[in-house]
Amino acid sequence: QAFAPLTAGQIQPLAVFGKGIISSSVLAAGGASWVVQTPLGLYLYRADTLEQVAFLPGMDQYWTSPDGRLLLAAISGQPRLQVFDSASGQLLATLEHPVDLPRYQPKGFSRKAFLSVSALGFSGDGRQMAVSYGDSQVGIYQVENWSQAALFSHRLSLPAQKLVFSQDGQYLAAQAGETILLWRTADGQLLTRRPQMGSISANPFSPNGAM
Repeated sequence: QAFAPLTAGQIQPLAVFGKGIISSSVLAAGGASWVVQTPLGLYLYRADTLEQVAFLPGMDQYWTSPDGRLLLAAISGQPRLQVFDSASGQLLATLEHPVDLPRYQPKGFSRKAFLSVSALGFSGDGRQMAVSYGDSQVGIYQVENWSQAALFSHRLSLPAQKLVFSQDGQYLAAQAGETILLWRTADGQLLTRRPQMGSISANPFSPNGAM
């Protein structure tokens, strides 16, 4: 039956998602789950039945893995990343990042930003994950067991806003402000730092791994 003023009263809601204003949403788990973000946190629903699967209170940052199987969430101002199964909402791992606040804090220093997760990226094969923190450090984790394989520091005043692996996973590029940095993931050696380069593209690497 067509919608008309006379039939408006017959319209019934199919589902109510979250509480508060929805700021973003994304399908995960191959389209089987729906992640909804509100000011209260993250809600996870089954996409077929619209049934609520989990509620992650306070989580105001989230990412999904390239294959959609993982939901990664954090609370601004906390140097901690939690990994969930995006279908069931089960907590798989908690990645803690110890942070020492600077003794002398420069003008404009933001404690919340310094203690936050700022960016996240996965390698092409999904085996490695890079996480940027507000203290200008970047950690690389093995997805198989969530162990930290390396920890880099770029010593810039801004944390990285974007992280991109080369196709073979041997290099990691980061954008911090207008500076582009490139590390070798095997030993954490900083290979290049290019200021005033602007932003990096979704994949700045050529097939042979060069930028």
